[in-house]
Amino acid sequence: MEPNLKPPETVIFRNCPNPVDGRKAFITRQVTVEHCLKLQAEGFHACGGCVHASPETAAQRHSAINSLLGLSTQKEAFSCKTGNAELNLELTAARSWPDLEEAYCLVYRCFRQEGLPETGPVKLRIDSFNRLGEARTLLIHHERKLVGALTVLPDSVLGLPADELYHAELKALRHSGRKLCGFSSLAIETPHKDVARWARLHLFRAAWRYARNVLEATDICVLVPANHEMYYRKLIMFEQLGEARVYALGGQHSPAIGLRLNLDLAPKYFKAAYGEAEGHANLYRFFVKQDVQALKQFVKKAKDAQILGQIGGPGYPALPQFRRKS
Repeated sequence: MEPNLKPPETVIFRNCPNPVDGRKAFITRQVTVEHCLKLQAEGFHACGGCVHASPETAAQRHSAINSLLGLSTQKEAFSCKTGNAELNLELTAARSWPDLEEAYCLVYRCFRQEGLPETGPVKLRIDSFNRLGEARTLLIHHERKLVGALTVLPDSVLGLPADELYHAELKALRHSGRKLCGFSSLAIETPHKDVARWARLHLFRAAWRYARNVLEATDICVLVPANHEMYYRKLIMFEQLGEARVYALGGQHSPAIGLRLNLDLAPKYFKAAYGEAEGHANLYRFFVKQDVQALKQFVKKAKDAQILGQIGGPGYPALPQFRRKS
């Protein structure tokens, strides 16, 4: 925030008397014209002391409150290069519970739209795996709006989500000396096909780098709906862990498939599949050669994005009482 702007001393939450498009707001006791202009420049509707934000965008409200209170809201963002510079995609790592809340609400909406089993009555999709201290949720924004999320999970005493149906296969990999990690909660929410395609690819690429450089994993193991299998296998080089099985949760049954990406061999797979392709169809260049140093810096900063309250992280005890099935 500019040093010549004195922030309001108190922020009060209540409904706006004149909501824009039916949206709620929070109101400050004191807000200057300069503050209103600043918030408007950041994409908020701000006038007469009111700052409007959609009810589910907790991260937006958190950011605006910090701005009004004069606190830094600067995030380390990675500007994603695509075939269309106008897409304006930015990649970040969740650094607060409002970030996570917004991401898991998006995941909930996307999973519900696909008819996947519910995890509970709360309208956000989160479980014990997401709360692990080394887990990182990556976010991608299009024109300042969250459009995608993906969580990278370390292997731990809790195991991985794929252990639910493929424990024998994952156990064999562990016993052979492989170091596993998982991806979960991938969700993309946008009506624009180009935005959806590139958001998904950038999330995968950053998560792959985090798995390799930070978790030092040799394999990524995922459990995905059976109708998504060919996307993972044909586009991003995953292979089957075994035949399709049925995942049951909350009385619902959904066909699922376990998949594995061997990170030692993945560059060779991408080169064989895409090495001769032209332009942005060359995913070998995209995943293996492009933006290497910038991504190293991004994942290094993502590694330091500890969130208070995560299991094994600051403010939360470790979990020695949990034991993975042998």
